[in-house]
Amino acid sequence: MRADSPGFHSFPCRFCILLILVLFISQSIVTAAEPDDYPLPEIDKSEWQVGVAVFETDNAEAALASAASLLPRLIRDELTGADLHELTGPEITLLARKSLEKEELLSYSTLNNLYSGRDELLFDINADSSSRNDIEIRINEENAALKYWQQFPPHRVASPDEIPVIYSVPPEGGDIWDTEGASPGTFRRSAGLDVLITGKIVRVGEYFGISISAYGPAGEEVLWEGAAGESEFEEISIEAGAAARRMVLGRPWASLTVQSEPPDAVISVNGLSVGVGFWSDSNLVPGKVLLEITAAGHAPQIIHDVLAPSEIRKIDVRLEETVQPQILVRTIPTGASVRLGNIWLGRAPLSVNLPDRVMSLTVEKEGFRTRTVPLYPEAERLTIPLDYVLVDPVEELATARKKLYNSIAWFSFSLAPTIILMGVSQNYVNMFFTAQDGSSEQEYAYNAYNLSYGLMWGSIAINVGLLTNVLFKLSRYLKAAEELSN
Repeated sequence: MRADSPGFHSFPCRFCILLILVLFISQSIVTAAEPDDYPLPEIDKSEWQVGVAVFETDNAEAALASAASLLPRLIRDELTGADLHELTGPEITLLARKSLEKEELLSYSTLNNLYSGRDELLFDINADSSSRNDIEIRINEENAALKYWQQFPPHRVASPDEIPVIYSVPPEGGDIWDTEGASPGTFRRSAGLDVLITGKIVRVGEYFGISISAYGPAGEEVLWEGAAGESEFEEISIEAGAAARRMVLGRPWASLTVQSEPPDAVISVNGLSVGVGFWSDSNLVPGKVLLEITAAGHAPQIIHDVLAPSEIRKIDVRLEETVQPQILVRTIPTGASVRLGNIWLGRAPLSVNLPDRVMSLTVEKEGFRTRTVPLYPEAERLTIPLDYVLVDPVEELATARKKLYNSIAWFSFSLAPTIILMGVSQNYVNMFFTAQDGSSEQEYAYNAYNLSYGLMWGSIAINVGLLTNVLFKLSRYLKAAEELSN
């Protein structure tokens, strides 16, 4: 083919047009698959459904029927206050996969409708070609969306930390379910329950054989099993309820009861006032707990304690009467250093004797601004909030860099006297050996050498101190750089 023939020029043009068209279509498909075009999937579960069922029996004996209904009600009472479920890792993964499956099913449903619409257009001789093109683009977009949901990692699905616990009741009324002989696991799923507490009870001579279990997403967990008399039902329900509480809450728990004397004492737990004279909670998070018990005319009492998982603790507090009025000083956060004037009193929270005049109370804590507040003789309680020391990380890095450069400069300047004194002392050494023995010149060189040598080592000590400062400033600079990067 000749260069000046029409085909020589038309072939590249057709090829370029085809290439541009392919690039445009592929770009539209890639754009449809971009993650930013789709919302971040979320776990849409808003309630943790818990149900308690009538226990299964092997006959219709009246005593068995009564026990089969009484025990689940006692267990339900033991779960009072367990109203927030903390999602565990496996539960989050399971719920995340369900959310992604839901998105996939929506995409499949949309694609099915789009394919049906495209098939109708293919057999419609009056259909507009632009309509077919539009539906093809939508099919490509939905296929990209389907691929996006299929490849989305479950750990990136947004999840709440806690969800409310709802104690579900049967649609026909009442407060406990009747499984009607169905498998507990199957019944739990069909009733839409996350946790089902049920059991079996049989007559064994004068005793009852009892088995209590909780069924959840991970399967069955035995709460209590054994033989007991009717008088032991309350104790059994307490033990079974304590075992079920972990599954309902989704985390370890601890129980704490506080009773005070005098009965009008105010009880505070971890900085919050929770009761007067008596307080109890069976759903605490295990770990450190701070108790503050105060009453007028009595010395406040502060108790630091640690609760182990599944521990049941009772604390009786008796406050001592005091002639000298006292006040409880609390800081937010706790642990701040407290000074009354120039006298260090301790770390908050702490009990302080009220002064006979207004005095200054100074509170200090690393990372927070120091506060000085007046302490009045008529004060009853004092809570001092502290503000964070807000530092611009860019400014802090610049300051640290400037201090590092200054320390390097001072260290560099300090080397000059050391080097000069080393040279001077060496000159006096040479003068000493070249001078005549016993001459005044040799004596002068000896004395001058001792002086310059001593000054040299003093200068070296200064060098070491300044080098240590350089290393300290370098560590501060690296820390500021790390905080900025974070």
